[in-house]
Amino acid sequence: MSLSDGERAGTFILNSIILAIVLIVAIPSGLINGALDGPYSLSLAFWALAGAAIFIVLIRAYNIGTKIDKISGTKRKHTVHAHILLHAIPLTYFPVASGVAAGRALDAIYLIPIVLFFITGVRTWKICYQILGTKLYRLFQLGNMQMLVFLPVSLAIDLAGWPTQEAKAFYSLMLGYFTVHFILTGITIPLLGRDVRRHEAASSARVHSDAAS
Repeated sequence: MSLSDGERAGTFILNSIILAIVLIVAIPSGLINGALDGPYSLSLAFWALAGAAIFIVLIRAYNIGTKIDKISGTKRKHTVHAHILLHAIPLTYFPVASGVAAGRALDAIYLIPIVLFFITGVRTWKICYQILGTKLYRLFQLGNMQMLVFLPVSLAIDLAGWPTQEAKAFYSLMLGYFTVHFILTGITIPLLGRDVRRHEAASSARVHSDAAS
């Protein structure tokens, strides 16, 4: 028996809440276990759990992005998809940064791709705010704009300390931002899906109203 639209929406929200809880628990637990030099196997389990949840969340976000692209029109098509796909950049940065001693060189290599991530982030949340009107998306847009300033500054601070000081500013900023980012992503996706459904319902009601008149 097929589910109604309301039942599908309820299932989506419930599953999204579960994913958000997993991210809220797994990411901080992995960081704390690593900071306390806990068992490596436990850290690996936490990060594997978080990685699986992030993967599922991004697939859901990509599907919602398809609807947002359709609503926003051809001029801004694929902007949301590009931002979601560029999540691969921070997801590869941390394993590489923890496995090599490249320091400032690695950070400099990743700077431009990370900047592209935040440029598409600014555009994505601008589209979401303009279409859906939720003020939270405006805050996300401003947050991405601020990171476009903070990232080059953090790298400049690391470069200014070379060769006597260890490069920490860029990595610490990335770690702090994306820890919060992926937790918020798990929380935001059901809200975004709800807003898109409401927009679609309102648009459909307007079409039927215009047809009736």
